Amino acid sequence: ESNPPVVSSRTFLVPGGVELYGGFAGTETALSQRNVAAHPTSLSGNVGLPGTAVDNSYHVVTITPDADPVLLDGLTIRAGYADGVDDDAIAAGLFASNTDVTLHNVVLRDHFSTNASAAAVFRNGSNTLLDRVRVLDSRSGIRLQDGEHVVTRSHFQNCYDGIGLYVANGASWVVEHTTFAGNGGASGALRLNGDLGGSVRDSTFID
Repeated sequence: ESNPPVVSSRTFLVPGGVELYGGFAGTETALSQRNVAAHPTSLSGNVGLPGTAVDNSYHVVTITPDADPVLLDGLTIRAGYADGVDDDAIAAGLFASNTDVTLHNVVLRDHFSTNASAAAVFRNGSNTLLDRVRVLDSRSGIRLQDGEHVVTRSHFQNCYDGIGLYVANGASWVVEHTTFAGNGGASGALRLNGDLGGSVRDSTFID
């Protein structure tokens, strides 16, 4: 079809209470048998024409508001393109609002948004644990807004035109054992905005 319909609103919609794991070959009989390095599991926003980014998903993953927490473990989330309006201009990789979320061993890469925070946004009371999360080669990184947040053993690299990690609007936060490298935006690796309580411990910042 030469002129396919607009598909950018397509997303992996994750409701509360879900645990989503990657790293399976398909023959395992137990969660402990998976191997994330050997069997990568990718959720891609490339839902339009192959090789064309501008018709990719506004949000590759959307976590719905819910009282029950969500866990994503052993996944790569890639190639979101948030060039819409309002909320569709942020969070090309992952968008979560008012839900507790844990990301463990998750890669967020190759995301673009016209506004800030291309890789992920957690807001409106979303409490998060980001453990071994890698944010790579995206226009900008992650926004933590409101709520309580822990970022540990993670890596932010080549957020080339924005902030690696943006903490705002009264969020309580801890960043520990985390590396920021080569983030080229005007605000650099880490930006704090608003009435915040938090700390950075045992972390590395590299130009």
